[in-house]
Amino acid sequence: MITDQSRSVIISSKGWVDHDSLWLFETATAEVRNIPLRSGAKYASLHTRAGEYFAVGHHFDGERFEISVRPFSKPGEPVANVTVDSASNKLVGDLAAWKSVPSVYVCYLKLLAFQDFVLVHVDPYRGEANVRQFGWYDDVYDESYQGITAALELPEENLALVSIQRCSDLVLHALDSGKMVRKISLAGRFGNGFTAYRRKANEIWASDYDHIVTLDRSTFEVKHRKQLQDGNQFIGDFAFSDDESSCVVARPFSGDVICVSPNKLDIIAVAKLGKQPLEAILLSGDRVVARDWKSGDLLEGDLE
Repeated sequence: MITDQSRSVIISSKGWVDHDSLWLFETATAEVRNIPLRSGAKYASLHTRAGEYFAVGHHFDGERFEISVRPFSKPGEPVANVTVDSASNKLVGDLAAWKSVPSVYVCYLKLLAFQDFVLVHVDPYRGEANVRQFGWYDDVYDESYQGITAALELPEENLALVSIQRCSDLVLHALDSGKMVRKISLAGRFGNGFTAYRRKANEIWASDYDHIVTLDRSTFEVKHRKQLQDGNQFIGDFAFSDDESSCVVARPFSGDVICVSPNKLDIIAVAKLGKQPLEAILLSGDRVVARDWKSGDLLEGDLE
């Protein structure tokens, strides 16, 4: 789930439910809408920084990869796009809009030059998207079981922090050489899947199956790790409050969304929503908006 700066619009896209479309929730009216993307992609991924735009990755089962940049105010109307295939990689549309969205994306390509997971690095200054291989992604990983799922940009160092499915290590990846700089071990739970900045504290947060792990942004050393789900069951995605003073974590196997303190990761409040919340956003007044794991249904409640 992603949201604009005012938290007036929440956008989601889960491939098994939404396929090639966006799920949109307007917080003022509580209206839910579905916005077809009509790209023909198998599924879409969402990417955002703090700003008026977000990016959609359109995944086509390896034959090509597309990215579109869209305003939160009119998510059905892209202002820029790029198609990455054997013939094209040029950015089209409003080049300035690319500066407001992440610069790195992960996809799977089956082209002449690539038959693997690759990193797409968008360069708005040159007006192109460059495909880079992960030079360290080799037989150590089982491709059918441990696919590369995401990359978190670290533009100041020309690096990306890469997540691998069913792996408890993040990989610090050099954008220029494609080499591994170092591995960062999380909680040993073989469930690494989601990372995010907590910018005001200079931290990176990561999930590892049933744990949340916080990293010092400067050293990448672990500051805190905590198990947040019992019974050998995984947690869902997490999201910070507007001022980053708290964080909500979806727990599909407990039917709730918890709120944790940022310093010790203690549970300080719970919203009992029922069903299986997989992702959630915290609004003002302790209001929580979430989506059910399997159906994609809207779930709402208050932290108590």
